[in-house]
Amino acid sequence: MGWTWFVEDAFLVHSPDEKKPWIRPPYITKTEKDEPWLTTDEEIDLMNEEINKSLGFDIDYSLFRCLFNYHPVELEENEFVGLDRKFVEEKSNEELLTRLTRKSLEIYNQENKTEYVFVKIDHANFHLSSGVMFLITFQVKDPADKLIKMFQARVLYSIFYEHEYVFCRPKPNQEVSSGGDSVGDAEASGKKPRYIIFPTRVGAFMGMPQKSTAPNNNNLFRFGVDVFLQSIKGRPAKITTIFLALVLSR
Repeated sequence: MGWTWFVEDAFLVHSPDEKKPWIRPPYITKTEKDEPWLTTDEEIDLMNEEINKSLGFDIDYSLFRCLFNYHPVELEENEFVGLDRKFVEEKSNEELLTRLTRKSLEIYNQENKTEYVFVKIDHANFHLSSGVMFLITFQVKDPADKLIKMFQARVLYSIFYEHEYVFCRPKPNQEVSSGGDSVGDAEASGKKPRYIIFPTRVGAFMGMPQKSTAPNNNNLFRFGVDVFLQSIKGRPAKITTIFLALVLSR
């Protein structure tokens, strides 16, 4: 089990407490007037709760005024496409994630002797981690009972190394039908993946407080995030490669 199984904890990128203005992405909708009003440290704690209870797959971004390392993927946008030259025909993030998800499901079916069929992407989150770590929630059809069920896939997407399909699994705590369906068979086989909720910041390794493990003066990383968020808003410049290089060099 490698480091790609670690669940990265939340760290602060920008806070409303800052004097200098920063680009607020569209998914951050909470304002100073909205209750409950939380301090920056309280928001960091809340974000870690959101991450840990779902391993980062399901995060309610409407709870936050701060900008963190986790972000939703805008499926109709295209800031991630075009990096893999073998798939230049992809036009949207959804097409890219569909390809990665189909491969993840193929591996899962082979390992568990199941025949789930990919249906569509439901939603996805991401954070930077020597590339882009995608946390994808998607729909499959179970041929055993013809029902649509939710799956999750964790994929490390890199422009420098081979993509790593970390794991694929049925979404936990969802209702499944009885009668020997594929989800039940896979769960009964004992092949449940193990996950490590483990902070990946240096301070956390040292046993330091984890509420603000990312240094606020990391100007290089902040610049990368700012440029990336500008690209999300539809700026014409294709800067994703620069952004990833900045993150990898920090």
